[in-house]
Amino acid sequence: MAKFKYKFERLLNIKEIEEKKEYSELVRIREAIKIKIGEKEEVNKKVIELENNIEKLEVFSVDQMKYYNSRFVELDNEIEKIQKNIEKLQDNEKVQNEKVIEISKKKKILEKLKEKHRLAFNKEEERKLNKVLDELGTRGFIRKGRGSL
Repeated sequence: MAKFKYKFERLLNIKEIEEKKEYSELVRIREAIKIKIGEKEEVNKKVIELENNIEKLEVFSVDQMKYYNSRFVELDNEIEKIQKNIEKLQDNEKVQNEKVIEISKKKKILEKLKEKHRLAFNKEEERKLNKVLDELGTRGFIRKGRGSL
């Protein structure tokens, strides 16, 4: 019996490699988002800590007010910057997710086509085998028939 060879096997292998590469990029983006969210939480903790420090003060000077005000502005700017970065990463995540989905669809199509070709190949091999068996059976019948004459 002949061995099954899929003519698009190389293309299927390329799609599998592509899928792994794009998926690892998606994972990297998701990790970056987690890191940025952690950074944002840390800055928010600093804001809360600063607010708590202000509440503890009974009286504070103009210089202290300026310091706390500038510190709040600084932290707010940092939070805003991190948030924009998170949003950009989330947009990248959506695009990357679409890439992974698209490549997965193409790979599945190739896999289904491979299975279809495999079934057709097996059917053809079975047909050839049956033909050979029929010929052998016919030859055996003819030999038996001649021998009895």
